[in-house]
Amino acid sequence: AQSAFSMVGAIGSVAGLFVIPILSKWLNKKQIYQVSLIATFIGYILMYITGPILKNTTALSICYIISSTGIASMFVSQTIFLADIVDYGEYKNGERNESITFSMKGFLQKIKYQETLDFSTVGALIRERLFPYWESMK
Repeated sequence: AQSAFSMVGAIGSVAGLFVIPILSKWLNKKQIYQVSLIATFIGYILMYITGPILKNTTALSICYIISSTGIASMFVSQTIFLADIVDYGEYKNGERNESITFSMKGFLQKIKYQETLDFSTVGALIRERLFPYWESMK
């Protein structure tokens, strides 16, 4: 069941790659990013409503596709923004430093992923300390 749900998310991730060229016909880059952010937010809110509250797995999967599409298009938008930053840096400084700019994105993402893991681990340890596993199984 977990792998099937992950495949549903992968559908949204692939769809997010195709959203950018379609939306760029009518919206600028900032607006596309905002639409992506709103789609992600709405998808997660609807996932909360359809999953634990309504217990409807089909609707939950559709909401997951919506949020995954938003996340994927946000990541693509960020990369597009970086390309613009490189072009602007070349315009201002007369020097193109794309390797530094693009490598920083990966570096910062790795730092954020590690912070997320650290906070999750600390949260799990605090929860286990306050509410031991065997007591929560009663």
